[in-house]
Amino acid sequence: MKIQIIALIIAFLILPSSGISKDKNVIPDVKRINYSWASERVHKPFWGISVALEIEGDIVFGAVYAPALDDYYMAQKGQGAWKNNQLINVSSEETLANAMITTGFACLRDYREDNNLDRFCRVARATTGQRRFGSAALDLCLVADGQVDAFWEQALNLYDIAAGALIAQEAGGSVTDFSGNPGVFPEQILVTNNKVLDQLLPLM
Repeated sequence: MKIQIIALIIAFLILPSSGISKDKNVIPDVKRINYSWASERVHKPFWGISVALEIEGDIVFGAVYAPALDDYYMAQKGQGAWKNNQLINVSSEETLANAMITTGFACLRDYREDNNLDRFCRVARATTGQRRFGSAALDLCLVADGQVDAFWEQALNLYDIAAGALIAQEAGGSVTDFSGNPGVFPEQILVTNNKVLDQLLPLM
């Protein structure tokens, strides 16, 4: 497991630099094969390494490894999502009032009029529990694994969410913006188990 993720990182490091997005959202030419990878460093134990492969503007592979937890998530488009070699699926929770939700906050938010605080309060009043773990990539994997029912955040970068979004989607989740438009939107990302999406969207 660890050897696999290390091999992935080495492979991405030695690819031509024009196709690598390393801790920055650089997709130079969607007609090429474009690779992006990122390492998130936050408070232990919730930090991870996130690697995604984009081909012709389509994210087709994603892997997230949490070293402190020794959990490895991966997905290939059309092939399902996996955690530690076991197939995973989103939760079956259908009622937002019973849902567990995760979110995050931009590192610098004093200059942002829309800083997620009001949105958090709306969601907190409507749900059973809320968590902030500190890694968007792993938050998305928790949705995929059915440990939480939804995740939202804003003002992210593509490298934060590319792999996790594919993993959640392949596990049966919905990936949209705050208006419900399908797709991977770093500025506004909402990922759910698909069953609480319609209840959550009005709170966004």
